[in-house]
Amino acid sequence: MRRALNIGLCGLLLLNMAYVISGVRRYPMNSIDVVGIWLLKAKAMFSEKKIVTSVLKNPKYSYSHPQYPPSLPFLGWGVYESGGRIDERRVLLIYPAVYAAILTLTYGVMRKLNWGQTESLALTYMYSMFSPLLAQAGRKQAGNADIWLTLIYWAMLFLFFAGKTGKLRRVVALLSGAAALIKTEGILSAAAILFIPGKRNDKLIWTAAALAPFVLWEGAKKIWGIEADYGLHWPGAGGGASRAAAVVLGTAKEMANVRNWYVFWPVMVLATAGGKVKERPRQFALPVLLIMAAGMWGIYTMGEIPVGDYFSGSTDRLLLQLSPFWWTVFAEYLKVNRDTLAGLLQKLQRTF
Repeated sequence: MRRALNIGLCGLLLLNMAYVISGVRRYPMNSIDVVGIWLLKAKAMFSEKKIVTSVLKNPKYSYSHPQYPPSLPFLGWGVYESGGRIDERRVLLIYPAVYAAILTLTYGVMRKLNWGQTESLALTYMYSMFSPLLAQAGRKQAGNADIWLTLIYWAMLFLFFAGKTGKLRRVVALLSGAAALIKTEGILSAAAILFIPGKRNDKLIWTAAALAPFVLWEGAKKIWGIEADYGLHWPGAGGGASRAAAVVLGTAKEMANVRNWYVFWPVMVLATAGGKVKERPRQFALPVLLIMAAGMWGIYTMGEIPVGDYFSGSTDRLLLQLSPFWWTVFAEYLKVNRDTLAGLLQKLQRTF
């Protein structure tokens, strides 16, 4: 029976792979961020044969967020160069491969959390079905940056639960630095180094190393005269409270979006209602999740951009970036509380 379930779950995962690959063919270039930010800069790099292009300094292109890190456009430039011409589909075809790597790491983390093979496949399949992930894996949002951060964070979790702490700090520092050169909020992942067991001085050294790429890019922007189209400021107590309320309400609204997340968030609440997770998830995945979420939501609270105009369109992507951490926490709570949850479901069945 379990063998049949395993085969069936693998088949479903393969169907998802086929689904995202078909999306690259059917829905190329549907995301305004892909068109106007990431691949616009890649095309400029290809045309001008340099990273600091005229697009980054021309006020007409300020909508492309010129201050964003250059790694993703640089990747697109490399793909164009390899083919000798601009071909968006060649870039977008990378995204199903990223999706496959994410699912492989998700399965690996579930196994490291001591779930059985069938349960790990089931949890991986459930995770694979979230709409924001599918959209960036090859459907209408393919070409965006968030899925790359998702991949990096799953890699961090897998390495942590693999128990190889000897070189873990330097590897996580490398991954965090790479995340910060993909999207600015990737720098928040440097907090993960602080929760890897070891000496405090080593943690501080490698945290500083993780921050170095971000600092270098900030310095390079000043040297090259790249202006940011928005920044951070303190809006005052009243303004801060108003923006924070908008962020909280916007997040709650997105979590209630059944098309994106189905009924996951109510299930998450039920799963975490009692019991305790094991030491490793509690000491790593959960605190990193809380710090990164606080940082992301804090940026929107103190940002210059209008919360109402931008946050509603970003919440699903922020939740996707954080998904490796909250899915890991959910999976561990689910394992600890499964008997309690089974009893609760039985009571609900008797009641209704």
